[in-house]
Amino acid sequence: MLMFFKKTNFEFSSIDYPYNVLDAIIINKDVYSIDKYASFIREKKISKAHIISDSLDILTLCPSLNQLKIHPHFSSGTTFDFTPLYEHTYIKQLDCVNVIEPKIVYPIDFSLVSGLEELGFGFNKGCVNYNKISTLKSLSVGGYFSPTYDLRNLFCSENLDTLELRQCRERSLNGIEISKNLSCLYIYHNRV
Repeated sequence: MLMFFKKTNFEFSSIDYPYNVLDAIIINKDVYSIDKYASFIREKKISKAHIISDSLDILTLCPSLNQLKIHPHFSSGTTFDFTPLYEHTYIKQLDCVNVIEPKIVYPIDFSLVSGLEELGFGFNKGCVNYNKISTLKSLSVGGYFSPTYDLRNLFCSENLDTLELRQCRERSLNGIEISKNLSCLYIYHNRV
C-alpha cells in the first residue's frame, strides 16, 4: 500500500499496525537524493521510514527516525554497513532484511542497536545477538531454528509481550516462560 504526499510526491507506506495508516516515508535511492529525503523528514518531523538503499547514511542526517524497515538495495553488492544503526541514539522498532540473494548475507548485531522494543527479522547466519536484547517487547522471527527445537535461546527479555514465529522448526515452547508479560503468541506455518 502506498500513499503520496500531494504537494511533494514522496511515497509513504505502513510498517506497523494499523496497516491502513500510511505514515512511514519510503526512502528509495532510485527516486530522490538522500539530501532531499533528509530535508523533508526534518521539516515534517517524521519518525518512521522504510529504507530501500545501499547505505543507511540517512540515519546520520535524521535523528528523528526511530521506527525502521530496512531492505538493502540490490546494488549493495557483497557489503552493507549497519553501523549507522549502532550509532543512532534510539531505535524503537526495527524490521530488518539482511539478505539479497541466498549467497549474500549481511552481518548484523542486534544487541548494538540502542533501545530496541520491537524487532522483526528472518533468521540466518548473519543475525547475531538477537537473544541479548533485554528491552524487547515484541519479537517477530521467520525461519528460526534451534538445535534444541525450542525457544530457550531465542530471547532474554522478561518484558516481551508479543512473540510471532513464522516458518520455524520448534517442537516445544520451552523457554517461553522467560517472559512474564507474554500476552500474544502467533505461530504460522511451523515446520516440525
